[in-house]
Amino acid sequence: MMILDDTLREGVVGYWHYHLAVDGKPLCGNKDTMASGSPLNTWGLRGHLKETYCKECEKVAIENGFKSLENSSELSTEPEE
Repeated sequence: MMILDDTLREGVVGYWHYHLAVDGKPLCGNKDTMASGSPLNTWGLRGHLKETYCKECEKVAIENGFKSLENSSELSTEPEE
């Protein structure tokens, strides 16, 4: 079973582009990321920084049992059964 990290990863190329990860490794395979202080439940939120989110990471998470992650304030680290 896939358990997502409870914080997002941020891309090092550009600004405020976030990835989902397991054990610190983004689901999309991007190696150019760093730890961020953004909690998992902020996935999909857009503020004045115009944050963006990796569609490939989201696709992999959904394929592994997670419901749609867009703007989910109650996102769990474990997939639905």
